[in-house]
Amino acid sequence: MNPWASLMLLQVPSKRKLPNPHPPGVILSGSASDAVKRYLEANPGKFFNRRQIIHATGRTMKSVDAALLFLRSLGLIDVIPDAARCSRYLRYRIREGAK
Repeated sequence: MNPWASLMLLQVPSKRKLPNPHPPGVILSGSASDAVKRYLEANPGKFFNRRQIIHATGRTMKSVDAALLFLRSLGLIDVIPDAARCSRYLRYRIREGAK
């Protein structure tokens, strides 16, 4: 190896670890998760199916699905099967005492 090349490698600054602007478990303002959470908080105690949440928030089906999974993983929403339809259909509400 060329001695100048090895000297240049020694002068390369190390990469600093930058903070993550989107840390896991944080609901970002204006996100689909934020919209779904705000909608459910505005209607405490009431259960809604996925289609009602999509219509009320104006978000896409996929973004609402992802938001419901995320909020469920954080323990912010209650989920029950829809007895009027099939048990595979779920209904959602904000959990009491959720922040």
